Amino acid sequence: MLNLKVKEAEDGDVVMPGIIYIAPAGYQTLFQKTNDGKTILKIVLDESKLYKPSIDVTIHSASLIYRDRLLVVILTGMGTDGLIGCSEVKRQRGHVIAEAEESCIVYGMPKALKGS
Repeated sequence: MLNLKVKEAEDGDVVMPGIIYIAPAGYQTLFQKTNDGKTILKIVLDESKLYKPSIDVTIHSASLIYRDRLLVVILTGMGTDGLIGCSEVKRQRGHVIAEAEESCIVYGMPKALKGS
């Protein structure tokens, strides 16, 4: 049995296996590599983006670190936030899974990925 912990991300959290980090509302969550090789989460205020958090921002920063080892799962959602980040994941040879239309409450984001 897989045992995963879920927590809201905090600035400076060291990314650890077995933990699902939820991006806090109103902020951007970025993955950042430290000088000692650890990956940490940076929580920043960014007024330039419509969505806070923006999954594009988060996924893009993760793709630069994890490259072909990154797996992104996109579930139901409106609009196209995530499309640019997922395109970068694919460019880095990572993997993207999108929810099927039949199970989506809102098929916007998964549909946008389907056409990319």
